[in-house]
Amino acid sequence: AAKAMVKVKVTTARGRGTRVAVAGSAPRRLSLSSIRAGGARARFSPGVVVFAAVERDSEREQDKGVSATSTPQLKVTREDLSTAALKEAERLLEEAETSKPEQLAEQLASATKRLRRVHKSKTRSFYPSSKAVQDAWTACLYSVDEMDVYSLDKVLQALAYSSSIRCLPDISLQILERVEDALARGDVMLRSPPNVVTTILGSFSRLNHSMSMELQEQFGQYLATRTGQFDVNDLVRTLSFLNKVPRFGGLKNRTLALCSTHIAKNVADLTANQISECMVAFAFSSFYPVANELKSMEDQFTESFFADLLQRGGKSTYDTRALMRLLKSYAKLRIQLPVFIVEGLSNLFSTSDPSDILKPKEAANLIWYFAKMNQYPGSVLLDAACECLLRFFGSDSHGQGGSNYVHVQHMSRISWGLAKLRHKPPEGMMKQLDAFAAKHVKKLTDSEVTQLIYGHALLDEPLCPKSLQSFCKYLMSKCKEVEGEEEELLSLRNLSVLLWSLTVLKVWEDGMGEELDSFWSVLGEQEGDLGYLNVRGKHALHVAASCGSKETDNELSKIPEQFRNGTFEGLEAIAREGGNASEIQREISQVLEKIMDDVQWRFSEDEGRSKELLTADFCIERGADSLPLCIEVDGPSHFFNNTLGQTGKTLFRNRVHSSNGWEVVCLPHFEWEQLQDDQEKEAYLKDLLKV
Repeated sequence: AAKAMVKVKVTTARGRGTRVAVAGSAPRRLSLSSIRAGGARARFSPGVVVFAAVERDSEREQDKGVSATSTPQLKVTREDLSTAALKEAERLLEEAETSKPEQLAEQLASATKRLRRVHKSKTRSFYPSSKAVQDAWTACLYSVDEMDVYSLDKVLQALAYSSSIRCLPDISLQILERVEDALARGDVMLRSPPNVVTTILGSFSRLNHSMSMELQEQFGQYLATRTGQFDVNDLVRTLSFLNKVPRFGGLKNRTLALCSTHIAKNVADLTANQISECMVAFAFSSFYPVANELKSMEDQFTESFFADLLQRGGKSTYDTRALMRLLKSYAKLRIQLPVFIVEGLSNLFSTSDPSDILKPKEAANLIWYFAKMNQYPGSVLLDAACECLLRFFGSDSHGQGGSNYVHVQHMSRISWGLAKLRHKPPEGMMKQLDAFAAKHVKKLTDSEVTQLIYGHALLDEPLCPKSLQSFCKYLMSKCKEVEGEEEELLSLRNLSVLLWSLTVLKVWEDGMGEELDSFWSVLGEQEGDLGYLNVRGKHALHVAASCGSKETDNELSKIPEQFRNGTFEGLEAIAREGGNASEIQREISQVLEKIMDDVQWRFSEDEGRSKELLTADFCIERGADSLPLCIEVDGPSHFFNNTLGQTGKTLFRNRVHSSNGWEVVCLPHFEWEQLQDDQEKEAYLKDLLKV
């Protein structure tokens, strides 16, 4: 291949090809694919002079029957393109100073577009040092009042482009204020076409600029009166942009209802990504679309998402982000995802490698969103998310960013989310999660650390002693006021949840009894503020205090007296409460009447709540030589969804009964439901109670 440096001058730049003068010869047409810069297509404007290396492969050309004197391939370096773009931008800005307002806006937008092709480091050094740039923006400041809405749109686009490369002019805020005044003046906004309004909103959102209340009202009025004139794609973009504008007051429900109706009528033109953006906009405005419109959007999302994802072999990160946005919106609205979408996701994850679809950050969010929806999506989805997180904890990718990185704040969400969904995580996962959270504990708030420990208690997952010590040390530091610092202290609610969780986890077995006692001491110092706790919160503390004292042989000496003995106000109200018996409990009561005529027993519904810490479903007195027996009928909420093991809360309930001198017998609902007739039920209870 023969290589040489030649001078190239662009003479025209239109159509599919570009005419260039090569080495003084006549202009020749080259396709854009033959002019490259670092792998990207080069774009030239007339009059730009660049240098390029000419590569010619005579053998290849002869093999193809092409003359060796045919048009050579040109390769332009990125450095050459950057220099050319800066010169072209400066030329446009110099001309803009003396142009009319409309031309000034056009040239500012064109110049900033060219600057976006240049490396940011070069642009940042060029921008403040160029007199043409400063003069052009100054001229723009004084010409805004004379511009029409199209020119104002161009100015906003130019500012948005400048913001994206972090080169906003010093007078950008003044320009924005004048643009706002010009848009709000008279009926300028109301006479604008919808596509222009959409791009104006897009510029405001990219600039992260809070619009004036007057302009916000005009946007709301515009949407309310002209929703039907919007192209559905522009309407989706408009809602998305409005959601990103800082401190936007929101649209009225009537306006959002009109938008929802228009979108539902034209939903076939939308992709899964666009529908998810609509739902996020609705969610952050606390707007619920009507059932039939929501159903049409869900159907289109399903068709678009699964068709596109399966077509690409399950590797479409673009649509995975759409899925995350949809889950986020449903979690925000506290509504559950349709069954057909959940089933489709389960089928997809069962037939594909989860790592091709989910990244660690997305896996953490998936758990959190379904927990906020209070919807168990099935073990396939949650197992895939846990598997993805396990790979993250076991890798060295902790320093990466983007969707490959899980922030330490996600640890509390994962712990609480799995507990809320009653999904037992894989063995060893929670210990790795603890280690990661303990390493970055100072980046967490006291609520996040408390939530993490609370999740462990509900999941019956013991904390690593070293991690637990780090968490307790950090939370104890939040209980003491430091002179000169204005940090918020550990709230009473978080302290109460922490005490209950540490008792459930039996931290004294890991040598953390003193730390638990210290937290009880902190609670005792705040007895004057205990009125802020509701009666149920106080009762939970009473149960934890009583059980902890008995299981540690009264080593917890700093428990406040009212929680040790249950002397706080409101306990009588809980004792008078009666629970509604389930159908299974009533059936068991009828069977017990037949098989235990000579034994004293009681059904908890008969007498309301007793004076015990926790009331069992059935209590049976068996004489002085035997411990009294309590029967607990455990419904679905007492078991993990994926293992049918008892949850941490249920196991703690059994411990409380045992500490009060009861023998505990648990009757799982799924065993009772398999019994066919009264004879089988009687035989089952006799065997269970050893009658």
